[in-house]
Amino acid sequence: MRPLVLVLLSLMLASVACGLSSGNESPTAVPIIRTPIIVTNTPAPATATPTQQSGGSSSGGNTTCTVRTDWPIYTVVAGDTLGTIAQRTGSTVNQLTAANCLANPNSISVGQQIRVPRSPAPPTATQSSVPTNGYVTVSSYLYADAGHYLLESGKAITLTWPEAPRGASRVDFWLNNQSVVGTDGNPSDGATANWTVPANITGNISAVAYKSDGGTMHYSYLTAVSSGNLPPGNECVVRNNLAMPVTVYAQPVESAGVFGQLSPFAFERAVGKTANGWIAIFPGAANAGAFGIYRIKWLAPSNNNQLLGPCGSLPVIPIDVTSSGCTITANTDVTVYSQPNQTAAVFGTLSSGMTAEVMVQTSDGWYGIDTGTASAGDFGAYKARWIPASGEVTFNGTCGNVPLIPLGS
Repeated sequence: MRPLVLVLLSLMLASVACGLSSGNESPTAVPIIRTPIIVTNTPAPATATPTQQSGGSSSGGNTTCTVRTDWPIYTVVAGDTLGTIAQRTGSTVNQLTAANCLANPNSISVGQQIRVPRSPAPPTATQSSVPTNGYVTVSSYLYADAGHYLLESGKAITLTWPEAPRGASRVDFWLNNQSVVGTDGNPSDGATANWTVPANITGNISAVAYKSDGGTMHYSYLTAVSSGNLPPGNECVVRNNLAMPVTVYAQPVESAGVFGQLSPFAFERAVGKTANGWIAIFPGAANAGAFGIYRIKWLAPSNNNQLLGPCGSLPVIPIDVTSSGCTITANTDVTVYSQPNQTAAVFGTLSSGMTAEVMVQTSDGWYGIDTGTASAGDFGAYKARWIPASGEVTFNGTCGNVPLIPLGS
């Protein structure tokens, strides 16, 4: 009997040994798939109802929580839920709950003060129960186009909502649905507010009328506004009178490259025009390293380009040039520049004895010649390459009629 037991024991030990892997064997990887469990807790929105509660702390009794006192205060009005307030302040229910130490986000009351990350936008005017009528008007503006008003930066103006309901207890005027810029606490005789126009604004002005219990009763439609300054009176400028940007071209032809845009109601210094109505402008610092006609950019002919200031002597710039009948012959090798200035890039050399046609001249003695190698897309005088007047060339033909560009280098 004992030998049989020993045999069985030996077989069991061998079986266990076979089930163990040695250090030289790679274990077989068994994938473990973990299915995430997502729990979504969507509380039913609570609508604020009028109570006798006065404004004060929004804490719900959580003594270990600190209210965000660095945020502005919003006073709950009838119809508010924490969700709608969160939407209007760029926040979330969870963020507002935490910031205000609310014990129950479904329980807020009219008159309760809560902290919000920014002043809330007025409720959207899409609610069928809240009428929308009329527009906010402005007492002063620089220009208007299709209901868009250009306001003067820094100027004190009056906002008026003629259609404000006479039964309202308060009317707030909003800029871009983000901040209140004026309030009329007694709109029974018409809703107005004084406002100093900030610089560089763009967007809209609207108004909201509230009932005595804080509920919203009327909205206005949006009035589009932007702000700017009066152009200087001692120089000719051109202003874009459209409420949208207009294209600025590198050359006075629409097939030329686009340089940029002139913003709504913006203006730039005008330095010339073409015979067919293009207006040449100086777009400021963008001209660094450019000379002559290469410093100017162009607005296409339009009735919306308004010239302001002393523009009566605005010169005509002969860009669309044809043959002048004048040529030059190099008496020696002459350097040809890409622009009418000796600090500009060198284009090449007009070799001694070579002849080229003169296309245009500048008021400070540069001559634009046709080298026959202009860049594709260049128009008129922009095809020219430049040499300074000197004894190194001889003029031939009828050179008294060479078109003059009234711009120096």
